[in-house]
Amino acid sequence: MATIDRARVLEVFDVDVEAGTLRRRFTRGGKVAGELASGSISRKGYARVGIDRRLHMLHRIIWLVATGEQPRWQIDHINGEPSDNRITNLR
Repeated sequence: MATIDRARVLEVFDVDVEAGTLRRRFTRGGKVAGELASGSISRKGYARVGIDRRLHMLHRIIWLVATGEQPRWQIDHINGEPSDNRITNLR
């Protein structure tokens, strides 16, 4: 997966790190502003969203926005549930 700039994420989405969700800021291509960014789910159950025609793992975006740093290593979901992307569940 590619890396993404924090500023670009915040330009495209309203990010709620406590809930682990992204909401679209603009209506585009049939996607409505304000709706949750649903993206797709990987075979292992991880949510992915598209930004600038590249897929990004949702948990890595949440980590980036919450900490201001690109994750250098693997991010673990504490409760083992890959769909739970709350920052309190990531380490």
